[in-house]
Amino acid sequence: MAKQVLIPVDGLDDARTATRAIPQVCESGDECIILAVLDEPEQELIGSTPTHVIPEPYTGAGGSEGPRAPNDAPVFAPREELREVTARDITESIQQLTQPLRDGGINVRAETVFSEAPAKAILDYAGDIDAEIMVTRHFQETLTEEDDNERFATVLPGT
Repeated sequence: MAKQVLIPVDGLDDARTATRAIPQVCESGDECIILAVLDEPEQELIGSTPTHVIPEPYTGAGGSEGPRAPNDAPVFAPREELREVTARDITESIQQLTQPLRDGGINVRAETVFSEAPAKAILDYAGDIDAEIMVTRHFQETLTEEDDNERFATVLPGT
């Protein structure tokens, strides 16, 4: 009978480690979900915009004159756009890493969630599926004591 395994990772290095261990716990016909659990991306400053322009000219460093715009307001990339780009990049990278496993008959897919509480995010994700949760040793070490849960006790061999 095919089994379903959920492997949470905290980045691409952790995903590489997990990928090497998957053949030890899954076989052809099994499903493996690599769940990248990431912190919210930092807002990226993409420019500034004047809050208002004062019409009197000023002399700039090179002797040029022009309007001045004090108190420029920072302009950030939209957080949702950053999340989409980050999720797409790590998902595509994990898909490339795991292609040989799919070629061998293991159904491996990658998903990404953003959360400041990794254990809760994993359990929320796992709540809708009946999967065994297996973690890398590195990922297990990142969980806090209050996150300590028997659902995170199974460590992937060789990680």
